[in-house]
Amino acid sequence: MAKTAHRYLEIAPWVVEERGFNEERSEVSESIFALANEFMGVRGSFEEGYSGQTTQGSFFNGIYESGEHIYSTKFKGFADGWTYMVNSVDWLYTRIRLDDELLDLAKISFRDFSRKVDMRTGIVERSFVWDSASGKSIRIKFERMLSMHTSHLGVQQISLEAINFTGVVEIDVGLDFGVTYNLRQSQPWSLLKHEASSTHAASLGRTSSSGHRVFSSLHLKTSRDVETSTFHLDRLVGATVKMELEPNKVETITRIAANHSEKDSDLSDDTVWTSGFLKLKAEKNTTWESALKNQRSYWESVWKQVDVTIEGDDENQQGFRFCIFHLLQTYRGEDPRHNIGAKGLTGEHYWGVTWWDTETYCLPFYLFNNRRAAKNLVTYRHHTLPGAQKRARELHLEGARYPMCTIDGDEICDVWQHGDLEIHVSAAIAYGIWKYVHITGDKEFLRDHGAEILIEVARFYASRGGWGQRTGKFGYWGVMGPDEMHTMVNNNAYTNILAKKSFEWALEVLDELSKEAPEALSAIKAKTKLQEAELSDWKKKAENMDTMLDESSGIFEQHEGFFNMPHIDYLDIPDDQFPVQKKWPYVDLFRFDLIKQPDVLLFFFLFGSEYSEEALEKNLDYYEPRCSHESSLSPAIHSILSARLGRHKKAYEYARYSSRLDLDDYNNNTCEGLHVTSMAGAWMNLVYGFGGMKTDGDILSFCPTLPASWNGFGFKIHVEDDAVLSVKINTETVSFKLEGTGFIKISVFSELYSVTSDGICIPLPNTHRDQTGIQNPVEEGASGAKPKDRTDGLNLARQATYT
Repeated sequence: MAKTAHRYLEIAPWVVEERGFNEERSEVSESIFALANEFMGVRGSFEEGYSGQTTQGSFFNGIYESGEHIYSTKFKGFADGWTYMVNSVDWLYTRIRLDDELLDLAKISFRDFSRKVDMRTGIVERSFVWDSASGKSIRIKFERMLSMHTSHLGVQQISLEAINFTGVVEIDVGLDFGVTYNLRQSQPWSLLKHEASSTHAASLGRTSSSGHRVFSSLHLKTSRDVETSTFHLDRLVGATVKMELEPNKVETITRIAANHSEKDSDLSDDTVWTSGFLKLKAEKNTTWESALKNQRSYWESVWKQVDVTIEGDDENQQGFRFCIFHLLQTYRGEDPRHNIGAKGLTGEHYWGVTWWDTETYCLPFYLFNNRRAAKNLVTYRHHTLPGAQKRARELHLEGARYPMCTIDGDEICDVWQHGDLEIHVSAAIAYGIWKYVHITGDKEFLRDHGAEILIEVARFYASRGGWGQRTGKFGYWGVMGPDEMHTMVNNNAYTNILAKKSFEWALEVLDELSKEAPEALSAIKAKTKLQEAELSDWKKKAENMDTMLDESSGIFEQHEGFFNMPHIDYLDIPDDQFPVQKKWPYVDLFRFDLIKQPDVLLFFFLFGSEYSEEALEKNLDYYEPRCSHESSLSPAIHSILSARLGRHKKAYEYARYSSRLDLDDYNNNTCEGLHVTSMAGAWMNLVYGFGGMKTDGDILSFCPTLPASWNGFGFKIHVEDDAVLSVKINTETVSFKLEGTGFIKISVFSELYSVTSDGICIPLPNTHRDQTGIQNPVEEGASGAKPKDRTDGLNLARQATYT
């Protein structure tokens, strides 16, 4: 791939470290060293302030500001409102003065700078020596964490050590609502209430339009007696500490912060204040040490369950762990009203909204690592179903037209060709429902929420499509596929095939309900006012869907006329023209057969069990040279498909880019925030790509490959809440072991095996992908008792029963 790594961070399996301050990459580092715990997130900006290039950011999941779109010309159907995750209170606000000199790394003299995040603890640590203008030197260390144990808790510890003097240093510790939302250069917060003392501070802020409120507070603890005074300047509240320092003696200031957010406008300000203060009081006895103990315990437990290991390649080991670390920070299923933004909680760009990436890229990670989180992700789409139904009505359609991007369920995309034409989004939600139930067998969710969504999505596609006058086929005119470089096209293959499957999933579920849960079906029909005529209509449209398969070549045409477009190979485009989406006139994006990211190839990944290797090879060979990979979602899919065809070198290069996209700033935009949904693609890269896993069939299947530079790798798949399938690949063998009781049926190199806690070991073919493995039967159990079949925990709607 024509991408350049901008490496400045140290390579280590568990730690990401910057040695020496890279001033020109300060905003990249702010993204890299960001922390989150799903409830809140902070960028890795300097808490003491920095007059150089910086984008300070503090975010609370679901807290947004709103406004109206301004169009020069507005047509019917354009999105009206605008919501965006708003930059919130700077609860780490710190200022340090020594002899009236203000600590600012853009202006002072300093040395021995180091900054690192340890992924085993989630602690960010930064240290340096400040050589002041008065000749005094002081060693300073900042440490911070966002508690994964108690989501409202954030902790900061500042360590100060005088090197060559005895004297006083002044430290301001505060809470600042006077922050700027950088994308709009606005200050959205007003201060409603505040208080401060020598031991604590608290403030309550409200956004100007949405009326969302955030309560922020802190306990202040010091290692020695200090002189304190309080301050209140505009929207900044806090205390100034005067601390005596002595040579070679470390003193500490600890901030125990408790934050609380509230979206319910019916609650009074006093009620919100009281709720927040109760959280502050609950942390009165919290110390840095006690919070650290809980933090270590959490991450130790989690890494035992989700870690991936790579032998012989610390570069990719670090990259894949970094991706998993941020996925877990961004979302872990704490609240079904939350979802995953493209940048997570690490930056303002993409406005903190949810896209269709959640179901197609993120959901598999959570399905096999945290089922509660997976369930909450799909439950979010039921919470936002009313907004999708409203959007369909606005477009004179039926059912549920899920938005291109949203926080609260309403469409906010103001680029009409994306917001109005990318109708494949609703199918992604249907895919997520199908995938979740297919893997977990959770029929209760299907009955309570999923079936309703599938019905409404099918209704949308039935009303949005039409019949071709010449072909007699059903399809969709005036759309845009995932590629996003071709607009207002007809019969995009991905859209058509996913719509076809949406019809089929709805029909399959309704048929199963009629046999296994007729009372539940009656309730669903009554709620949705479902008519029998609709079912026959969906069946007819699914059976007659134009899939855009060219029978003569075996290649799916991305959309009508794509094969006849002028060709341009992305490798022939000069480097200085990338990214073409920014460098080319907008209209030029639509003039060639250049694509931004997988379109046809995406459904080859999603439904890999349905297509032969020959079909995959033909389509990959055709579309790969046409893909510019300007979406961060692209490389992982290309790597997975390349691995399936035994194209090891290509698979590895794509994977390397995928796992280190942000660490090495390949796209020159890590400064805007991390590519969190792409990080889920990196995990899939390892498990679905090199692990060769497929999950769309009746049982899990594996066809592993091993990159030449790796000595081995391993990962775990949660097949039930209390059972984990451990997979390890080395240069000689592939081994599977069930951590739990019972057994699970899997396919490896097309041979069927039953895996128990005893495990199985299979030779790895020399080709790394030969599907004629050597069968190695496993005993089902030494005792006479029949072991539990763990296959049921992974699968499959028809194997579970309704309750």
